[in-house]
Amino acid sequence: MSRQPTPSVTIEELSREQLALVKPLYKQFYKSATPRRDDRLFIARNDHRAIIAAAKLRVIDGKYWLLSGVVVAPAFRQQGIASLLLSHVLQRVEERPCYCFCHPQLATLYIELGFETLDELPDSVLARFNTYRRSKRDLVALKFRC
Repeated sequence: MSRQPTPSVTIEELSREQLALVKPLYKQFYKSATPRRDDRLFIARNDHRAIIAAAKLRVIDGKYWLLSGVVVAPAFRQQGIASLLLSHVLQRVEERPCYCFCHPQLATLYIELGFETLDELPDSVLARFNTYRRSKRDLVALKFRC
């Protein structure tokens, strides 16, 4: 599939009070990634101010970030929006290590953004990884190189 030119998008972090704004996107395209009030939520909006993509950071054990819930509305996929959104998010993780669990076919995207594969995970991250793998069997654990 050929990649289309990246459209004009605006990236922003939502406040806790704005959480409801992103719920319809998750409900429609990624039901299992419902955001929680303690997540840091980031969105991409198109020229019409519609939310077309989202990602969240969740704290694990008070020490680590878990990047999860990355979703792009189908009409906007393959246009570089996920890369733009994730680049913005990853600029905000310096204070603690950041991990993500992705499907193998998406690993290249994350590696291009600065993630690397791992042989070991901290215990609390490993416990979360094992929980995710029970429902989504084929996952790769990656760590962001700050």
